[in-house]
Amino acid sequence: MLQILQQKKKIVPNFLIDNDENSNNSKDLLNGLKLVGDFMDKTILKPNNVNYPLSRNQFINSLK
Repeated sequence: MLQILQQKKKIVPNFLIDNDENSNNSKDLLNGLKLVGDFMDKTILKPNNVNYPLSRNQFINSLK
């Protein structure tokens, strides 16, 4: 059986790498939240059958 997996491209905003960098736009914040969210989903939430807190989802939606 052959499986073809497409790797999702991970975008790491500069403010997560460079301590002197500030994020002034919602796109960078959304990319950072997506990166952390993917990690949380994979390692914490799904293994424990838990969903994201409603407040986190509301905050993310407010940035869109």
